[in-house]
Amino acid sequence: MKARLWNAAAAALALAACDKEPTQLDRLAEAAASPPIPTATAPRPPPIPTAPAITVDDSACTINGEEVLFLAPDARDRIAGILTGKPLVEGKVVLFDAAREAKTPRIAAVVFALRKAKAKGATVHTAMRDRTIGELTLNFSHGAASECTPTAMIRKDGSIAVWSAAGGTAQTFAKGFAGPDLTLGTEGLRKASAACGSTIWALGADDNITWGLTFDLAMRARGEADAGTGIKATETVLLNEAPVAGRKVDVP
Repeated sequence: MKARLWNAAAAALALAACDKEPTQLDRLAEAAASPPIPTATAPRPPPIPTAPAITVDDSACTINGEEVLFLAPDARDRIAGILTGKPLVEGKVVLFDAAREAKTPRIAAVVFALRKAKAKGATVHTAMRDRTIGELTLNFSHGAASECTPTAMIRKDGSIAVWSAAGGTAQTFAKGFAGPDLTLGTEGLRKASAACGSTIWALGADDNITWGLTFDLAMRARGEADAGTGIKATETVLLNEAPVAGRKVDVP
């Protein structure tokens, strides 16, 4: 009889245990044992657009590691083709690094390509003579050229010629012992600019002249590199082609 009573009590306790509300610990253990519920993967944010990395030396223009040799007859157009559609080119002022030893037409070709790719302008970084980095910004939406717009170039023999964009007799400043006479050449350019209402001046060089020398002339005209006061014209325009001193120039 007692055995039957004990068995009935044990069964009742078992039923009560089954009906007992699970504890927090029970829930945690059950969750840990359950397979994870798959969740939707959050979409990755779009990459932040970056401007192309452009470097120019005497042999090639390199854009984000892609090289265009200047020996190619269509180098300018190929550079423009690579730049067109790149982030932060159209409507922007695009920066590039130019080596001093590169010939001036190499830099002019890249500036031409940036114009064709609808950039707003170009900022050229080049080492100065004191090894600091100089900066020349070329604004493509510059003021209009006039007949008296001053033009300066460094010629094959190292002399500097200054004349008006419409053409006329060029004033020539002979080469000095250490290269182009930047002091006298800049002074001649300053006088030509003071006599004209143009806000721009045109810069050029013969094909054999390194960009470092052309860049130095531009910096002097701006009043940098201990050149004193800059010229009246505030915007520099780099010519697409080497001009002929004294002849009319095509200002881009």
